[in-house]
Amino acid sequence: MFAKVLVMSDGTPISDSLLECVAGLKAVGCREAVLCHVIDVETAAGLQEEIRERLAPRLEQQRQWLAARGIDATIEMPLGLVQVEVNRLVAEQGCTLVAVATHSHNLARDLLIGVTACSVLRHARVPVLLARVEVLEQGARCRNLCGDLFRHLLVPTDFSANAETVLKAVERIASVAHPEVTLLHVQDRHRLLPYLEGRLEEFDRTDQGRLEEIADRLRQRGAARVETTLELGHPTEVILREANGGDYSLIVMGTHGRGFFSREILGGVAHRIANHAPQPVLFIPPDAESGQPIE
Repeated sequence: MFAKVLVMSDGTPISDSLLECVAGLKAVGCREAVLCHVIDVETAAGLQEEIRERLAPRLEQQRQWLAARGIDATIEMPLGLVQVEVNRLVAEQGCTLVAVATHSHNLARDLLIGVTACSVLRHARVPVLLARVEVLEQGARCRNLCGDLFRHLLVPTDFSANAETVLKAVERIASVAHPEVTLLHVQDRHRLLPYLEGRLEEFDRTDQGRLEEIADRLRQRGAARVETTLELGHPTEVILREANGGDYSLIVMGTHGRGFFSREILGGVAHRIANHAPQPVLFIPPDAESGQPIE
C-alpha cells in the first residue's frame, strides 16, 4: 500500500536508523524510496552547492543500503522550504508516505521533534510515519525503536470523518500484514461531565456498538486479533497511558477530527502524542484518500 516512500534524511546516524524503519515497510508493499534533504533557502546563504557536495556521499551510502534490502531509491536535495518541497516531491514522484525521525536521549528519553519533523507533520498531504530513534553516545550511534512495525496497532478513534479515513488505512494494513489491533475511544470527561452525566450509560452503549462494528470490519480484512477499549477521561492522558502500558508496535491516528483530534496537528492531543508516545506514530491526514491515495 505504501509502495513509494519519501524519506527525510540529513545523513546523520539518526537518519541511518530511520532507514531501518523504512525497510520494515516492505511488509506493506514498499519497493521504492526517495531520499530527501531539503536545503533551507532561508539559511543556506548561497552555500547550497557546498552542502550538496558534503551530503552526497552519505546519502549515496544510504541509497545503497536500501538497495541491498530490495528498495530502489533515488536522491533529491532541493533548495527551498520543507513544507513546500515535501509536497512537491510527493506529487511529482508519486510517493504515498513520508517517513521522518524524531529522537530521544537514552537517559531522559525525552522526545525531540525537530524543525523538519514539525514542518512535515503540519503540511504533508499524505500519511506521515514519525519514527522513534534513540540517540546513544552523544549522537555517534543510534538505535531505532520501530521494531516489528505492524505487529500490534493502537488505533485511537473519535468516529469522525478523518477517523474513517484512518480506518480504511488500517483495513489495508490488516489485509497484508495481519496485525493485532486495539481500538480505543475516549469519551472526553470535560465535554460530558457534569452536564451529561445522566446519559453516560446511553453513550457507553452507542460507542461500544460503534467500536464492535469497526472491529468486525478489521477482522474481515484479515486482522489477527481485534480488541476494543472504551474509557472516560482526558483523551491525551488516556491514549498515552495505554501506549505506555500496552505492548504496541505502532500508533495509527488521524491528524484532525470532530472531537479530541479537531485541533491543529501540532497543537492539542496530536502534538502531545507525537512528542510523548513511546512508539512510532503513523499520522493519516483527512485528505489522504481523496487527495493522495495510499494504495
